[in-house]
Amino acid sequence: MNLVQHGAKLRGVAFGGAEWLDHLPPPGQPFHVAFKPKINEFRGRRTAEMEIVDWRPTGIEVSGDPLTAP
Repeated sequence: MNLVQHGAKLRGVAFGGAEWLDHLPPPGQPFHVAFKPKINEFRGRRTAEMEIVDWRPTGIEVSGDPLTAP
C-alpha cells in the first residue's frame, strides 16, 4: 500500500497482514500504523519503505507505555 502523511508518500508492506484487508479504512481515510523503517534493494534500486507491524483506526486511544506494558 502507499501511505501518505503531510504530502510525503512511502510504500508500506505488511507481510502476513492479509487478514487486515477487510478491516482497513477506505482509501484516503486516516489510520495509525506501527512500522519498522526498511531499505528495499531490488534490481539495483534502493527505496525507503515501511514494514507495517500493526495498525489501528483513528480515534481509538491507547494508554500506557507500550515498551513497559506487561
